[in-house]
Amino acid sequence: EFIREMMKKIYLICMAALLLVAAGCTQNNGHIGHWFGQWKVERVVVDGVDDPSYEGNAFFCFQSKVFGVRVSYPEEFSGSMCYGRWEERDDNVLYVQFNTAESDVPSSSLHLHLQEENFFRIVSADGKRKVLETTLPDGKTCVYYLRSW
Repeated sequence: EFIREMMKKIYLICMAALLLVAAGCTQNNGHIGHWFGQWKVERVVVDGVDDPSYEGNAFFCFQSKVFGVRVSYPEEFSGSMCYGRWEERDDNVLYVQFNTAESDVPSSSLHLHLQEENFFRIVSADGKRKVLETTLPDGKTCVYYLRSW
């Protein structure tokens, strides 16, 4: 009988702990919706042509109002990160501004074609895939294909 009572108590404690973990907050400063997390930039297309210089090693990261571009260099066991802020506007636009006082705009050598201020038209934002489009300073159209990572 004693063992049965102990098993019940252990079971209840485990269930309570599991419930607490499941209810835990994973998004600082509130729920930000479908942008939350890290998105691999799978392709960068400029004027309808895949940019052959883009190495497929960049990620767009969204947490609260913080936007980050993480670049991975697995062969060197290193990476880099640039930070800014973001907001999704009512007119189907994702606005991203890099905080150049504390971080740089991602280097042009990454072939991400990002500026200090970026206005992306949200072409699609379904589930695990998103497509963003912007017009570059030279008038070319740049499209980013993202996948949840």
